[in-house]
Amino acid sequence: LGITTGSAADHAFVAVVEANGQMATDPQSAASVTPLMGANVQKVLVKVGQTVAKGQVVAYLSHPDFIDLQSRYLTAVNRQSYLNKEFRRQTEMMTERVGAGKDYDRIRSEVQINGSEMAMLASQLRQMGISPAAVRQGKTVTSIALRSPIAGSVEQIQVETGQYTSPEQPVMRIVNTQNVFADLQVFQRDIAKVKAGQRVALQMQSAGGRECSGVVYAVG
Repeated sequence: LGITTGSAADHAFVAVVEANGQMATDPQSAASVTPLMGANVQKVLVKVGQTVAKGQVVAYLSHPDFIDLQSRYLTAVNRQSYLNKEFRRQTEMMTERVGAGKDYDRIRSEVQINGSEMAMLASQLRQMGISPAAVRQGKTVTSIALRSPIAGSVEQIQVETGQYTSPEQPVMRIVNTQNVFADLQVFQRDIAKVKAGQRVALQMQSAGGRECSGVVYAVG
């Protein structure tokens, strides 16, 4: 019958698990660009599909509230200067025992309260990209730059010039496709066959059936 005999030998059998899914990115590779304060879009500097660097200016925003915030900061700075002088005067009077204790306590409290407000306003200005030192020198700005928090490609632009946007409304979405992965759905009967480290052959329908390879890095 043409049958040959011999010793038993180890042999690796290959099984294929088929699964469908979609390409995705990890949370650190996608970002929504949003303003810290409600404002009007003055200019959009990028287009959908354009590659941007981390920190690159993607749009300019303007609103009267920006001027108001800088004005409040300058008022607090000038008041702090006055309060510091008054506090030094009250301190000297208390040292010479000619001042009233209630006046000294009142000025000291006002110095602390105004100082806290000034620090808070300065922090808000820095978050918006406005230099508190420049504002103290009289260099106020009417528009602020909106920057990309990550490097990647512009996936969506959700506003247009002149539109009002709030902190709850993203201006655009940036995606870093360097860290893309395939999120695959495996049938329950096949899940025991899938282990981290196995090779995977992928065929992407969105890219005209282009094939590429990968590795299973996690099973959840």
